[in-house]
Amino acid sequence: MTRVASSTGVHCSNNRLQLAEQKENDPETIAELRTQVSQAKEAANRWVGKCAFLESNLQQQHSNAADNYWALKSHCVKKLSVASSEFDRMLQVPSDIDYMQ
Repeated sequence: MTRVASSTGVHCSNNRLQLAEQKENDPETIAELRTQVSQAKEAANRWVGKCAFLESNLQQQHSNAADNYWALKSHCVKKLSVASSEFDRMLQVPSDIDYMQ
């Protein structure tokens, strides 16, 4: 009787393995995976859109800051007779400001 029970146990294990392998082809499982993939794709697209918006916004802010710097420097040099190098030194601006991006 032990031999029959052992044989039945092995047979059940094989059936479970086959069932698990076939579950991958189950229409409900495939539909659920498609739903999950679609949701993941939508979430990724939202993040890509947000990142592009933030990058654009950051570039605009950098551009505005640079414009403000040059306007202030021009005013101080022309109207207040401050030397360009002195203006940069007072504001602790690096000497390679023209090349900053």
